[in-house]
Amino acid sequence: MRGAWLDDDGLPAWRNRAEATEPGADGESASDATASDDERAAPGRSAGAPGRGGWLPTDPEPTRTGTLADTTRAPAWAVLLCVIGFGAVGAMILTAVLNSDGELLTGSEVGIVLLLVSITAFRFIAKHDENPALVPLLTAALSVKIIGTFARYQVGTSVYDRSDATNYDTYGRRWATDYLSHGALPGVKSWSGTNFIRLLTAELYNILPASEFAAFIVFSWLSFVGLILFWRAFRRVYPNGERKYFYLVMFAPSMVYWPSSLGKEAIVILGLGAATYGFARCLTKAVISGTAFVAAGIVLVTYVRAHVALVLLIGMFFAVMLRKRPKGQLIGTVATLLVFVVVGLYVGRQANSYFKTDVSNTSDVSSQFSDAVSRTHQGGSEFNPVPIHSPADFPYAAITVLFRPFPWESGSIQELLTSFESLVYAGVLITGAKRLAGRVRRDQPIALYAFGTTVVFIIVFSNFANFGILARQRTQVLPFLFMLLCVPERPKKDRYTPIMQQVLEKMDSSEPAA
Repeated sequence: MRGAWLDDDGLPAWRNRAEATEPGADGESASDATASDDERAAPGRSAGAPGRGGWLPTDPEPTRTGTLADTTRAPAWAVLLCVIGFGAVGAMILTAVLNSDGELLTGSEVGIVLLLVSITAFRFIAKHDENPALVPLLTAALSVKIIGTFARYQVGTSVYDRSDATNYDTYGRRWATDYLSHGALPGVKSWSGTNFIRLLTAELYNILPASEFAAFIVFSWLSFVGLILFWRAFRRVYPNGERKYFYLVMFAPSMVYWPSSLGKEAIVILGLGAATYGFARCLTKAVISGTAFVAAGIVLVTYVRAHVALVLLIGMFFAVMLRKRPKGQLIGTVATLLVFVVVGLYVGRQANSYFKTDVSNTSDVSSQFSDAVSRTHQGGSEFNPVPIHSPADFPYAAITVLFRPFPWESGSIQELLTSFESLVYAGVLITGAKRLAGRVRRDQPIALYAFGTTVVFIIVFSNFANFGILARQRTQVLPFLFMLLCVPERPKKDRYTPIMQQVLEKMDSSEPAA
């Protein structure tokens, strides 16, 4: 049986192409010898490409491919990053021993264990995809993540006197000693939001020696697993166009740095990745396992940030309702809607408990948005947001949520680096706006899902009035924005066949056999 992270497609694209071009006994290629008339009529689709099923379209795929299977040898830069990553771990251990730093030593030891576990998983994925180059590529991504985690830890403990991470660390140590070690739970009214992260930290400290750096390592690794799930989700739907998405989601500076700490972002990224992977499985004839992943991901996100779970659920509902339905799927559609109703009621109830209000009441939601503005309008990086009250407010809100602060608005080195990164994404989005409009189509449900999630995220987070908070929160929507940028375009089709070509084809078909 194949693992949960893996796809159950056929052979990878590079293998299919190699076999398709292998000459047969009479000199013609294997693809020509075995392809049916329908396959010959679809030049945009590779002969050996894995078939799509279920809800996905059967239109020809673009002829240009971007699969990681094209990379049969590890790039030199990936090997270099692996060396740097291993060297960084060795340097951390040496520093911890020389300085007798127990926190750093515990974190480094945990990092080594997770690194070995990860490499084993990478080998498993590479064996499944029949592409050995995936091992150094994934290891390079993890190496960058380790470096980002150490930088995040140093900034959090050296630059700031107090942060969310130190709060979770303080409560985790106390709860692990006073409650969990005695087999009891602390008495709190709700285990969602902040208390959920405190409990996770306490459970970690109940197993390992209390170390904030070790907690950073574990939470960062969990966010890395979420990024892998995002990549596998995209690959499952677009096996011939995954390479660009892989590099964006794994190596984007914001994804490397911001979720790499003891905090909510790491767990939310894990939940979003699991739910997205499950949705991709549902789209490709793996409904039972896909539903399990979707449910697990949404529940996890709900416990941390119920409003983000609502955003995700609305994005899925948007995709399911607008997708192009094949004939004979009325029962499946009705069943899907019932699932959304049940899950939506659960998430809505949790959101009401989280916000202490009724999210279905327009006035209550507006009040919560106003409270969000006042809560985040402090800390030295505040600005005046423009909440969305009408469609005319959306363009400015989208620019703010996705791309600000601009370089001249930055108040720290972190914000300045984030601003330059955001300008790159803005440039790509602007130059490819026309192509982007062609990607969001009814026959591309994963693009509809990414588009719906991004739009609702912009609406919800347009009320945030702090660039520092917005930079962290933005990591929750970047994987969906990257999806929109990487969804393959529809191949251009001729609206009519030229008359002369029709005449020539008719003459060829009427020639007597030799």
